[in-house]
Amino acid sequence: MSATAAWDSSTKQAALAFGLLGLNETAYITKTVTVKNFSGESKTYTLADEARFANDAETGALTMEYPSTLTVPAGQTVTFDVVATIDPTKLPEWTLDSTVASSPDGTAELTSVEFDGALMFTDESEETMHLVYHVLPKAYGSVELGTELTEDGVLRTVTNTGSVDFDTALVATMIDSGVDADKQFDIVSTSLEYASVPAETCEAGAIVFTNITMRDPVASLHSAGYFMDVDVDGDGVFDFTAQTLNESAFGRDSAAVVTFTRPFGALSGQLFGTIHEPGSNVLSMVSCADALGLTIADLGNASATVAFRVENSAFDFFPSVAYDEDLVISNYSFPLLSLIHI
Repeated sequence: MSATAAWDSSTKQAALAFGLLGLNETAYITKTVTVKNFSGESKTYTLADEARFANDAETGALTMEYPSTLTVPAGQTVTFDVVATIDPTKLPEWTLDSTVASSPDGTAELTSVEFDGALMFTDESEETMHLVYHVLPKAYGSVELGTELTEDGVLRTVTNTGSVDFDTALVATMIDSGVDADKQFDIVSTSLEYASVPAETCEAGAIVFTNITMRDPVASLHSAGYFMDVDVDGDGVFDFTAQTLNESAFGRDSAAVVTFTRPFGALSGQLFGTIHEPGSNVLSMVSCADALGLTIADLGNASATVAFRVENSAFDFFPSVAYDEDLVISNYSFPLLSLIHI
């Protein structure tokens, strides 16, 4: 048994947890390690990092810098920095989608995109101890919008300055609430889209996509509850709610997160899918327009108040006074910016 211990100086944990990272450029992350020698003699260690799986190391996406050797006097404590460099252009394809994540295959897919291993400490007698590390890095695209004046008029340009290819669509932002670094779950912006569907799918002939963009990547929608409350007629009383909820709450053998749309205050309503890729900071709840008290004729003519909120539990069915995590509110007419046919 080693008479020396090592831990993350910040978290006091015996692991370097770099977390879920959304990256559109090379990142450099520093962790400070504390090492304590509990023995009565000085210890000198040779340091090396070992990936858990060889294919992680072969990508070259993650490299670490740290001292090659470390001496810890008897009974003393020393610290040193570990700098992790992550190049998103070398990351493997992200295969962890929402369907897979809630299935038995999710563990294998999580392993394929996670980088983990250990920082090994070897002393003169070849005895070793280790400090594990793990990081879940996801390569992002990044958009830079531009405007050029040409002979034919104004030309709008969209440039991907990120690390991966992506498809994009332009959607008008409903609310831009900015960034609040003090909140654990911070809503940055929201938007709504509408799609025409057959009447047998939705009585009103339209579905509503509630798009919420968070400040940080979201590993799993199980970590919080996401809500949209709608006061359709603007009388100061909420009429309907769309929220994320684990499908197992309805007695089903499924861990998928669905959209539960219901009259405000009621515990029965309509179920639809929720669109989210683990590691993305955007989620889309899906509701029939009629489940929100709307018809196609109402789009563009409503005088509604819409509140988007994040609670620390999806079972916080009623808005709390403090709102556990974040709240943004706007007056809204549900403008018919476009009606997509699907």
